[in-house]
Amino acid sequence: MNLIAILLTQMAVAMPVADAPAPAPVAPQAAAPAIERYVGKYPFDKVDGVAFLDHPKVRAAVQAVVADPVVRKWVLQANDSPSPAIYRLGAEIVAVGCQAHACGERNWAILVDPGRMSARVCYFNGTTARWFPAIGRPLNGVDECPFDPPKGK
Repeated sequence: MNLIAILLTQMAVAMPVADAPAPAPVAPQAAAPAIERYVGKYPFDKVDGVAFLDHPKVRAAVQAVVADPVVRKWVLQANDSPSPAIYRLGAEIVAVGCQAHACGERNWAILVDPGRMSARVCYFNGTTARWFPAIGRPLNGVDECPFDPPKGK
């Protein structure tokens, strides 16, 4: 031990230590709302302070299937996209949107299975609809996004 370390150790022992206040407990993060609660709302509407596209489970499900960072960024940052209300299609919750003033040129659909918290994502760039995962072909038999809400809903 060098001389400075010895002196510092002796000073620390000689100096009274004030009781430090205990750190404030960290508040637990509020639980995100159930995905089903977004049905009938727009992707940018907040439920319990969380928009659909900001929901941690939706983001995780999309990130798990969309490897392309450009598509993932477009889909998850589309909170200001023109969008119909979120709806249910079978077991899945569906959110769709498109590029403002260019819906026919760029649009997307996110289909989330709330039971499994898995997603299928469609991204259309004006010429090709890409599905993530690739086996997640559309239920309605067409190769395009977005889905229109079922009639009468």
